[in-house]
Amino acid sequence: MPASLTDLFATSLDPMAVLNHDGTIALANRGFQRVLGREPDQLLGVELVSLFHSVDRDRANQAITKGIRTLKPMQIEGRVAHADGGYRWMSWWVRTSPIGTVYASGRDESIRRQIEATVRRRERRNRAMLDHVADILLVVDRELLVRDANATAAAVLGLNRTTLKGLHLAEVAPTLASAGILELREGDGLTTETLLQARSGELVDVEVRMEAFTFDGEGMIVLIARDMRERKAQEQRLRDLNAALQSARDAAQAANDAKTSFVTQMSHALRTPLAAILGYAEMMTEDAPQALSDDLARVHIAATTLLDLVDDVLDLARIEAGAMELSSDYIELEDLASQLVDTVKPLMRGGSLTIEITAEPPALEADRNRLLQMLLNLLTNAIRRSPGASLRLVARDWDEANTAFDVIDDGPPLDDATLARAFEPFGTGGRGSRDGSGLGLAIARQIALGMGGTLDAFHDDGLNRLTAVLPQSSTR
Repeated sequence: MPASLTDLFATSLDPMAVLNHDGTIALANRGFQRVLGREPDQLLGVELVSLFHSVDRDRANQAITKGIRTLKPMQIEGRVAHADGGYRWMSWWVRTSPIGTVYASGRDESIRRQIEATVRRRERRNRAMLDHVADILLVVDRELLVRDANATAAAVLGLNRTTLKGLHLAEVAPTLASAGILELREGDGLTTETLLQARSGELVDVEVRMEAFTFDGEGMIVLIARDMRERKAQEQRLRDLNAALQSARDAAQAANDAKTSFVTQMSHALRTPLAAILGYAEMMTEDAPQALSDDLARVHIAATTLLDLVDDVLDLARIEAGAMELSSDYIELEDLASQLVDTVKPLMRGGSLTIEITAEPPALEADRNRLLQMLLNLLTNAIRRSPGASLRLVARDWDEANTAFDVIDDGPPLDDATLARAFEPFGTGGRGSRDGSGLGLAIARQIALGMGGTLDAFHDDGLNRLTAVLPQSSTR
C-alpha cells in the first residue's frame, strides 16, 4: 500500500478496508470501531457484504463484486450492522487499483438521512398546510410559467397538479399575464380582481394578491386568489333581500299612512255630529220632564263615551304617525299627585287611592299634559279592572337619571297571557269586558316611549303592577 494511502488508512475517521478478491476483509482501520463499534482485528476474513442488512445485501453484493472485477469505482448505500445490534445508514465505495488491490471505504450517512427525513416531513407538512388552504395558490417564475400550485388551485381550475405545472399564466389567467405582473419587484404587492379560466371553460371570478420574492437566487411571484363566486352570490342575495324588505316597508308605510289618514278623517267626521248630539241633549234636558230627562242623560253618557273613544283613536293615530309633540315643563310631583287625586276620585267605586312620593328630587322635567294623561290612563285602567280595590301610585328613584312610577292594585291577578298583550291597541288590559276604549294602555306606552322611557306590566307578590320608567329630563 503506498505510503500516502497508509497514512490515510491510519488517520481516517471513516471505515476503510482492503478486500481480498473474494470480498473478505484483509485489513481494516480504526474507523470501523468509531462508526460501527467493531474492532478491526475481529473483521479479518469477514465478508464485507455480510455486514449489510438482509434487505440491502443483494444490491451490496452486486456492487462489491463489480467493483472487484473491474477498475470502475462502485457505490452502494444501505444499512450496515453495528455492534450494538442496530444499523447505520452508510455509503460505500469499492474500487480496484491498477495493481489489483481492492479498496473499500464507507461513510456514516445516518445524520444526513435524518436531516433529509426531517426536511421531507416538513415539506409534506407544508404541502398539506397549503393544500388545506381554501384559497388558490400559484407560484410562477419570471417567464410566467407555473412552478407550483396547491390542491385548491387544481380543483378549481379542473386540472391535476402535474398538468398545471409548466402552463403559462396566460392559459390560466389571461388578464393577469398582461397586468404588469412582471414589473413587480421583491417586496412589492398588487391586489386586483380578475377571471381564471377553468378547463371546463367556466370563468371563475377571483380576488388575487400577487407578491414577488426570490428563492435560490431565482425571481418568483406568488399569486393567492380567493374564489369570489359564493361571496358575490351572497351579496346579490342580500341586495335582493334588502330590495324586498324596502318594498315591503314602503308598502307597510303606505298602508299605515292610509290607515292614519282614514282614522283622522273619520274621527273628525264623527266629532261634529257627536258634539251636536251632546249639545242638543244638554239643551233638551233643561226643560224635559223627569221621565225624558233620564233617557236624555243616557244619551249624553253614550255620546260622551263615544266622543272619548274617537279622541283616543285620533290620539293614538297621531302618536303612531310620529306627530306627538312634547313640551318641556318643570313638574312638582306633589302638585301632579294632587291633580291626579282630584281627577280620579270621582271615578272610584269604593276602594282607596294612596300616593307615595319618595323620588329625590320630587320633581322632573317633562311634558306635563302627556305625563298626566299617561298616569290617568294607568289609574283608570286599574279602577276599571279592579273596582273597589286598593290602589297605590308610587313615584320613586329608579337610578340616578330616571324616575319610576308604579300603579299597584290588589285586584284579580293578571295572568301571563294578559300581561303579554296588555299594551295592544283595543285590548282590555286585563279589565275584562268593562267600559273603556281599549286604547288607554296602548296610548300610555306610546307616551312613555316618546319620552324616552318604558312601560311594562307585572304580577308579583300577589299584586298587579304597571311600571313606567322615565328620564328625569324626558323631553325629546
